[in-house]
Amino acid sequence: MADADSTSKILIVDDEPDLVELLADYLDKYDTISAYNGQEALEIIESENVDVVLLDVMMPDINGFEVCKQIKSDKFLDYIPVLMITALSDHDNKIHGLDSGADDFLTKPVDGEELNARVRSSLRIKNLHDELRKNHNELYGQHQIRNILTGIIPTLLQQLPKEKKKVLIYQMVNEIESLFNEMYASNNKNTDKCLDSENINPDNVKYICTEVMNYLGGNFSTKDFESNGKLLFTLEGTTCPWCASQAKMNPILCNLTKKIIHNVVSKAYRNISVNTVKTMGNGNDTCYFEILKND
Repeated sequence: MADADSTSKILIVDDEPDLVELLADYLDKYDTISAYNGQEALEIIESENVDVVLLDVMMPDINGFEVCKQIKSDKFLDYIPVLMITALSDHDNKIHGLDSGADDFLTKPVDGEELNARVRSSLRIKNLHDELRKNHNELYGQHQIRNILTGIIPTLLQQLPKEKKKVLIYQMVNEIESLFNEMYASNNKNTDKCLDSENINPDNVKYICTEVMNYLGGNFSTKDFESNGKLLFTLEGTTCPWCASQAKMNPILCNLTKKIIHNVVSKAYRNISVNTVKTMGNGNDTCYFEILKND
């Protein structure tokens, strides 16, 4: 839990710097960000992966109700818990806050223990939502990829020229990359794991290869080797991303796996090759690929 606390971002929004500092001190085990007016808060929420917003009601320019309403009316932000800070007797403001979409309230003067308890509760709810959204997006992506395969495999199995099949596999790999990038953008607002050349390097390429294969439905892991040898690393899968029975009926899927791996690794290294050692499509118990750096 400590690791989750340290990485959770809490946005504190209040036009009184002393109160912002006090709340940040109470939440010292979290990563806190400060905003001193409503417009600044909205800009931060758009650019940062904020987990919880602590929002004062009375502020210049845009008040807390309007900030909350804008957050909750945005389909990409409405899952962020908003805790509004009100005066003890502010019954009308609490009703107004609920109408604006607030998830919880804190009354002034804010108690540190109560603040931490309500933040923990909000984070539990957000983490559950994030996990559900991630699972939904992955299932949707896998469903879309199955649709691509269903449509193109019959064509690949026809007596087509080898070059034509290469073009079709290339197109499938591009579609899979696009779906993978959409999934990460939707889940994380995070582009540093997308399959763009500037985001892939020798330090993270092994991780990204496993991420892609596991996103497709496989269960892959990697192993490093001495950097002065030709063998850069290996990928081993105990679950076939396409389903072992499908791969046995359509061995072309094993070629697709190899092409995906090659495409990802080529963005981190020049002049590489992928050696297929074992595949479930050929009746082996695992899939095993060697990634080699050519001279």
